Amino acid sequence: MADEAISVVECPVYDSLKNGRVKASGNKYGNVVELQCDEGYYLAGKSSLKCGANGNWDDDFQTFCAENQCVEPSGISNGFVSASSWKVGATATYTCSEGFRLHGSNQRVCSRNGKWNGSDPYCRMVICEVPPPVEHAKTFDALTQYLYQFEVRYVCKTGYFISDGDALLRCSESGQWIGKVPKCSLVKCKEPVAPAKSKVLVASLTYGSEAQYLCFPGYRLKGSTTVRCDETGNWKGVVPECVPIASGNPPVVANSIVVDSGDHTYNNQILYNWHVGFIS
Repeated sequence: MADEAISVVECPVYDSLKNGRVKASGNKYGNVVELQCDEGYYLAGKSSLKCGANGNWDDDFQTFCAENQCVEPSGISNGFVSASSWKVGATATYTCSEGFRLHGSNQRVCSRNGKWNGSDPYCRMVICEVPPPVEHAKTFDALTQYLYQFEVRYVCKTGYFISDGDALLRCSESGQWIGKVPKCSLVKCKEPVAPAKSKVLVASLTYGSEAQYLCFPGYRLKGSTTVRCDETGNWKGVVPECVPIASGNPPVVANSIVVDSGDHTYNNQILYNWHVGFIS
């Protein structure tokens, strides 16, 4: 009886791997295949398989390429992160709590290598810089930093008023002051009204200035001679009046009759009529 031919054990041909590549030296006993996944996938199983004496590859279970995914993105202090999934291409979005501002990118993408690109952003408390000083305004308790929603109020010094801008500024979530820095201007009074038979002298209409009243000839001043422009923009003091200067009764002249209207004020006249037989 002739010797039976001896043949080498062969394993099934291993020439493809979904989402991966196969590098094989053959499929006979002792041959080895190397398995490698495409970018964005990782190997679930052995990376190399050997054809065994039983005609099978020494693989305990079917090796396959699984799609990479990222781990759950870590949270951030004073904020939160949301992601629709952790697969490759997924986006994680970071948001800060009210009163905090995000530093860094607000989004990270799950890369093919299974890692989130970039670095974790962080939330920093919103801080506004010291508000600018305003000329002729009272100083307030100055801090080195002002937190979100903090308010500062400008108050003009006595004799000044806010002519432009806002008295109240508020620290916004952007770290900027909301409102327009005000301007303090000097208070002004209106032109004073001169009472009858008088004139008024005014050097200035601004706060602290005085208006002086002078009566026309034949009149005297009744009341204060001056009023002052106060912090409210009004003249402080009672406006005087000019009253006619009155003379006493006219003198009695012998041998005459006086014609007297009874008005003995400035520029009024009386008339003397002589008795018969008398002349002046």
